[in-house]
Amino acid sequence: MDIISIFTKDNYQIELTYQNDEIKLFDMLLLLDEKPWNKIKTLHMFRQAKVEYEMVVWQCEIDLAPETLHLDSKILPQSANSSTPQSHPPQAAFLFHPLNPKGRFLLAGCCSPNEFQCPHP
Repeated sequence: MDIISIFTKDNYQIELTYQNDEIKLFDMLLLLDEKPWNKIKTLHMFRQAKVEYEMVVWQCEIDLAPETLHLDSKILPQSANSSTPQSHPPQAAFLFHPLNPKGRFLLAGCCSPNEFQCPHP
């Protein structure tokens, strides 16, 4: 599922638009007390999110894996007049790098896509 655009909301939710026109809502609120996402706890930092390589990323080398975003978000109705549903808490944010020779999972937010070993095991 390719994310083509995002919209950050004041309540620390991210509206995700996918290539297949599906729109989902991801709730970041519960993650913001945990490392490394506590770096984006201010609304100013949170609003700086953007899409890169199918991930939602921030300037401070924080990101969310596309699998996490897709699995832990709620589908929004296509109608602009509908109310926003609440999302369930995210379970994990892991990114599997396809070129990782050891098949190791990397914690999204602590590693760049070019790193094979996370410095924060």
